[in-house]
Order: sequence, then structure tokens, then C-alpha cells
Amino acid sequence: MVSRLSGMEAVSLHTESSTVPAHAVALIIIEASDQLSHQRLRELVGSALPQLARFRCRLMGKPLGLGQPVWAEIDDYDPTSQIHSATVPAPGGRREFAELIAWLTTGALDRHKPLWEAWNIDGLEGGRWALAVKMSPAVSDGVAGAASVWPRLVTTGPRDDPTSNLPSEPSLGTAPSIGELVTDTATEFVENYVTGVWLIAGAVPGCACGPPAAGCAAWANPTSCRKRRRR
Repeated sequence: MVSRLSGMEAVSLHTESSTVPAHAVALIIIEASDQLSHQRLRELVGSALPQLARFRCRLMGKPLGLGQPVWAEIDDYDPTSQIHSATVPAPGGRREFAELIAWLTTGALDRHKPLWEAWNIDGLEGGRWALAVKMSPAVSDGVAGAASVWPRLVTTGPRDDPTSNLPSEPSLGTAPSIGELVTDTATEFVENYVTGVWLIAGAVPGCACGPPAAGCAAWANPTSCRKRRRR
């Protein structure tokens, strides 16, 4: 079954541009520990985030650009290329950290890949570390989506494994065929048409009160239509 972007997700995605960013950035500050390293944090992010279905999918457009894109899971997905390392310039305070995050997350995400990127960051004051996860609005769904990242990366105990906190989400499906995309495009158009008819029917009194002839009369005199309904 094809998994399509919702209307609100599509609006957020299409309003995003290189000059008008719409992504969310989730930040986690980690206390200093001699057990932390870039490699360990890279492995944590690479094993935890792809448990979320949309974090291992890419978007596929419809033929001729009609309709909303659909999700397609990437076979044997390897997130390595989307996880980076960075260091906060000395002295590693809030200002330096904020400037680094702004610089790292400014650019647009590549829509041919899963719509997220992550950085493991060292150099903060006191030997602390940070994780930064940049997410498209199509992936993050605002605050709710950003909050879904926390349980995948944070544990309640120092020796807990965050990758075992929650089960992996079910697949949204592999890349659909051209035929499936065409079928979903037609289905989407019908759904939008029906939705439009219902919206009009709810907004205009008497617009759906009988056959065409009666309907025409109702447009001219909605009150008479309501009287006919009471009989």
C-alpha cells in the first residue's frame, strides 16, 4: 500500500526553500564522560533513529509532478553519510554552540535522501557533548515529531541501551511501481474532489437538496428548500 504525505505535511514541505527554512532541530546535551566518543555517538544515532519509519525512507514524486509525494523505504539503508562530527570553537560556551548549530543546520535537506541529518558535537564547556538532529517538517511533524526522537536516544539509566527502548516502527513500503503511482494519483484526485464537494455542501445552505432542477431553485431560494425538507 502506498503511503502518501498528508495535506498539512505537504504544505510544510512545499513552503520550505533555501531562503525560508522550515526544518526542526532537536538538541541533546550530554554530561562529560570518558566513555563518550564521536564513534560511539555515531553508532548510537545510526542504530536508533532508523527505527523510526520515516527516518529510513525517502520521498518519491508522482508522474508529471501531480499529487503529493509518497514514502518509499530504502533497501538496506545505511545512515552513515547523514551522521557527521563537529567541534564547538573555544571556549565552548552557549554563544559558540548556538553559532555552530546555526551554521551546521542552515542548508536545505537533500530530498533524494531521508529527510534528516545528525551531528555529534564535542568541545562544550566542562567536557560536555551534544547531539543535534535536523529534520524536515515532513519527517518531524512539528513538536510531536521532534519529541519522538528523545526516547530513541535517551535512557533512564546510565547502562540502558536506547536502541532497545522501543520497537522499530513498521515499514511504510518499498518504492512503488509506476502503475501504483498512477493509481494513487487518481485516487488522490477523487478524494480531493469528494472533500471539496463536502466542504461546499457544508458552507452553502441548500446546495445539495435535490436533483439539478431543484438544486437550481434552492440556489435562488434556499429558504424554500429548507421548507421542503421539513415536510
